[in-house]
Amino acid sequence: RGDHILTSGSDHKIGYWDVQDGAALRELQGAKNGAINAMDISRDGSFYITGGEDRLLKLWSYNEGNVTNIGVGHSDVITKARVCPNESIVASVSADGAVHLWNFPY
Repeated sequence: RGDHILTSGSDHKIGYWDVQDGAALRELQGAKNGAINAMDISRDGSFYITGGEDRLLKLWSYNEGNVTNIGVGHSDVITKARVCPNESIVASVSADGAVHLWNFPY
C-alpha cells in the first residue's frame, strides 16, 4: 500500500510488487480459470476488488490476501470494476454491457 503495486492478468494471478526494487512480495491465485480483467483498490488501501472471465466480482483483504466477499450476477466477462471514493458502492461492468452496483461489502 503506498510502496507496492498490484498486478493481474491472463495467468489467473495477483502479484504484489515492491515499488523500489521491483521484487515480487506475494502472489495469489486470483481466479480458478480465465483472466483477471479488472482491479481497483480502496482509497484507504485496506481492500481491493477484482473481476474477470469467471464473471465473479471478488473483494479482497489487502493485508490478509484473501477473498472476503464474492459478487455473483454477471452473465458475461467482467471488463471493468471500480470502488466508489466513499467506499459504500462498488461498480462492475461486463462485456454484454451490464452494469452492476454493489453495496459494500456486497
